[in-house]
Amino acid sequence: MKILKKLAIVLVVLILIGLALVAQGLWRFDLYFNPVSAYIMKKSSGKVWGTRVPMVPKPFPLQSSQVEIEHQLGNSGFVHLDSDKALAAFPDEVSKGHEVYFREANTLVCNVYLYVILSFEQNNKLLHAEGTSEEQGCL
Repeated sequence: MKILKKLAIVLVVLILIGLALVAQGLWRFDLYFNPVSAYIMKKSSGKVWGTRVPMVPKPFPLQSSQVEIEHQLGNSGFVHLDSDKALAAFPDEVSKGHEVYFREANTLVCNVYLYVILSFEQNNKLLHAEGTSEEQGCL
């Protein structure tokens, strides 16, 4: 009888762990632990893929330095998109000299990219920032 109780407890724990892993794969809770990804996902929730959301004054205060913004983006898992890929995804913005950063936010069923598009003044202070999420294919 004691063995059956222990086996039942182990089975319940394994099922709960499995459910938690599936939920993480579907909804990517980890993305809500950093302010940049969370902001984009919350503000674009329920909107058409590719809808731009303003990111000034939250999470980036106007006139923040480029170094501060890049540091915050790096801590949030974003990487600077090289000019060829940025030009393909955002030709108008790149031609205006904007910087593009991205990170993957894939789930089990969809490939999702989060983008941040920034423009800076000549003194490297933030002038404009937008974020967007784009679906790159779903099952």
